[in-house]
Amino acid sequence: MLKRLKIISAASAAALLIYTLTGFLVLPPVLRSVLTKRLTQSLHREVGIDRIRINPFLLTAEARGLSIQDRTQTGTFISAGSILVDVQWSSLFKQAPIIRELKIDRPYLNVVRLDRDTYNFSDLIKGADRKPQDREDRPLEFSLANIQISGGRVDFDDRPVHKVHSARDIALAIPFISNIPTYVDVFVQPRFQAVINRTPVALAGRTKPFADSLETTLDLNFKDIDLPYYLAYVPMQPG
Repeated sequence: MLKRLKIISAASAAALLIYTLTGFLVLPPVLRSVLTKRLTQSLHREVGIDRIRINPFLLTAEARGLSIQDRTQTGTFISAGSILVDVQWSSLFKQAPIIRELKIDRPYLNVVRLDRDTYNFSDLIKGADRKPQDREDRPLEFSLANIQISGGRVDFDDRPVHKVHSARDIALAIPFISNIPTYVDVFVQPRFQAVINRTPVALAGRTKPFADSLETTLDLNFKDIDLPYYLAYVPMQPG
């Protein structure tokens, strides 16, 4: 009996050591190599990641220095200082991704309108032909908490009309969102703020995006904004 316990203890210790070394040392460089290669191939844009850190005990993963280059011109299309994902262990038992925290620091997006209907991301929208979804197929259930975006920036170069728009100091916070049936009637309460073309804009609301009622309230706070300046981007003729 004692010998059997020693064998079990030794096997458990070896398994724990392998799990620790794989999670901390082996998986990060392998995942970085695979992600950069696969994303570059699928997006047809050069993708770079400076570093990936994984904690196999806390189930956290952080990618630092993400950059996606523009396809049609030199420069950056998308970048982020860091992206942190914190997964709960209960995801393994509920067979649904349950994220305890999703944090994106200093994201950047560079949008270019090349002509009337073409943007520097138009090829990504077209993509491959999608197979029709079976009506009986249930969507993937998920739960996301503590969604935080800080220090975001967006540049929009509207070349046909020779206008450049910018958004700075973008911050977004969503405490909780889920399509799991138990939570569909829980209000999602997003908060957003940014400085758009030097005009501070703040938005806060309550919504049930996955409930049948789609109950939603929204508060928008801005001052001294030039509304006619943006009417050209409304996809319909105002009455």
